[in-house]
Amino acid sequence: MRDARVQKLLTQALAARARRDLRGASTALATARTLAPGDADVLHIAGIVAHERGGSAQGLSLIEQALAARPGDARIHRSRGIVALALQQTDVARESLRIALDGQPADTALARQVADLLVRAGDTLAAATLLERSALAAGDAGLDFAAGNLMQGLGRFEDASRAFARAAARTPADVATLSNLASALARCGRHDEAGQAFERASRLTVGPADGARLAHAYGLFRQARAEIDAAARLFETAVALQPDDPAYRRTLAAFLLTRRDAPMDAVWHLTRALEVDPAAFDDSPPQDIPAVLMSLLYVVPDPARQHRLASRWARAVAPPVPAPAPQGPRDRRLRIAYVSADFRDHAVANFILPILQRHDRAGFEIVAYAHVERPDAVTGLCRAACDAWHDVGALDDDGLASQVRADGIDVLVDLMGHTGGSRPGLFARRPATVQATYLGYPGTTGMTCFDARFVDAVSDPPGLTDPAFSEPLLRLESPFLAYRPVEPPAGLVPEPPLRRNGHATFGCFNNAAKITRPMLSIWARLLRDVPGSRLRLKSAATDNPAIAADLRRLAKSVGMPMDRLDIVPSVAGRQAHLASYGEVDIALDCFPYNGTTTTCEALGCGVPVVTLAGDTHVSRVSASLLTHAGLGAFVAGDPDAYVAIARRLAADAAALDTWRQALPDRFGRAQAEAVARVTTAIESAYRELWRRRCDLAGVG
Repeated sequence: MRDARVQKLLTQALAARARRDLRGASTALATARTLAPGDADVLHIAGIVAHERGGSAQGLSLIEQALAARPGDARIHRSRGIVALALQQTDVARESLRIALDGQPADTALARQVADLLVRAGDTLAAATLLERSALAAGDAGLDFAAGNLMQGLGRFEDASRAFARAAARTPADVATLSNLASALARCGRHDEAGQAFERASRLTVGPADGARLAHAYGLFRQARAEIDAAARLFETAVALQPDDPAYRRTLAAFLLTRRDAPMDAVWHLTRALEVDPAAFDDSPPQDIPAVLMSLLYVVPDPARQHRLASRWARAVAPPVPAPAPQGPRDRRLRIAYVSADFRDHAVANFILPILQRHDRAGFEIVAYAHVERPDAVTGLCRAACDAWHDVGALDDDGLASQVRADGIDVLVDLMGHTGGSRPGLFARRPATVQATYLGYPGTTGMTCFDARFVDAVSDPPGLTDPAFSEPLLRLESPFLAYRPVEPPAGLVPEPPLRRNGHATFGCFNNAAKITRPMLSIWARLLRDVPGSRLRLKSAATDNPAIAADLRRLAKSVGMPMDRLDIVPSVAGRQAHLASYGEVDIALDCFPYNGTTTTCEALGCGVPVVTLAGDTHVSRVSASLLTHAGLGAFVAGDPDAYVAIARRLAADAAALDTWRQALPDRFGRAQAEAVARVTTAIESAYRELWRRRCDLAGVG
């Protein structure tokens, strides 16, 4: 029987603690301890108060004295576990909390705490078993749900399905439980039951977060069952419900890449994910890195991240190989070979075909290694422009490397980088004495097997972009690009649409993935600054209603005047596409990924192009094209200048008239001259790179 004075002091201490008077509680307990030094309750409460006052070590000592006085008391063990946990004595905490839980199996908070400690100790199975036991004791669906998640993580899918089934029986309207149950059943091979669980979940009314999780999980289930169209709709639903969650974008992009029929749709979703979280794909496996690298070009420039990822990819799949020695004599006709899947009706053909046609055949023999899936009329033009043509789609990289060696190629030129259909494995095998990369890809490959990457001093001012590339930058004494369209415009609109519409129409026909949130912000500002003006966007990607809706959401989020934004469908055929420039007064280039072909098309149709030049190659391509064509006045160095140039053009109808009439001929003549200059400069580069190798090898 406790002394009445001790009981009174204990009651006073508990009341003081309840009103957060820890000092008063401590004083009362100290007196009680002098009167009853072995009282378990006094020692227990004194230990708790000491811990709450910041003296956890003293508190643990007092609580352990209480346990000595009353061994096995679940409440005291619980306090011991909590204070030991604060002191990071996890073994002590785990021991006491498990004993406490044995005495109070229905205490759900305690069960979660012990399970967490077991997981941290690496004993996940014990944690899951403990949660199941407590779930049965407490009738708690949350504990069963947590147990199911742990079992699923361990690959014990039958156990997980039973736990989720118990939870679902208690909470039949919980979408997360039903979704997890369905996923576990699917992993057990119980597909019909899984489908039924997904359908039950789909009929529930849920918020965006739960709806996205369900759509994502159900999409993976339907994809595994080869129900491709249904999976696509579900993945798109997940993205629509949670557009700023990179995980859902990533799944949808990976799905689209496997279908191979919507690569630009995939890039759109990867790009949007990277806008939200630039580090979202830093842990990507090597086989996924090329798609991530391509997408990184579209978002806010981060050359260091891109270089790091590209180098990691190269180390994994393209270890360096020594270059073969040059076969003399030093000054002889060189065999130059171009490697590409884009010798066809593709943007690259407008830049490489005029070079192929103009090469000096006395000094160079031109060879093509083509792996074109669907050859067309442009393929025939490229073939006719080469001395030798090899269709190599059936050869693997080892076989193609052997052919390059057998053909005696001196300079092997990559035209693709990390774009679709590229052959980086060929170049990693180093079959040619000199290897260069050019034209088709505006970022670094990460590989060290290239002797040069061809650029110019505007696209890549010395010292500015070099750190972003694994390849040595070789700045040509000319523009690095020359555009001669395979199919020029059949007819040009004689006057700017401003004349008939009474307002300026800005336009951008670039791939929609290039339209970033910051770019939309600049365009929204421009529309607000130019009363009545409209913005016209056209891209094959936005023919997908989901992507068009996504783009509108982005535009609205940055304050775009939505009643003046027109997202128009793409059109079939080159001439119909070029005729679309007749509806545009001023073309707006994208940032950070500039247009290339689109910039040239607009200028060739008499439409001025306003560009924003940055600090990376990809953000300076249009600056190079415009500067070398004598149109540097359209190049802005910052967003304010970009808006000012576009605003000034929109306010001057007479100037737009002049540009509409003069630009096609002016730009055409500039590019005709550029073809000659670029071809000569590239040939000089080939010769110089070859001679360097000869000098190193002592070949005369």
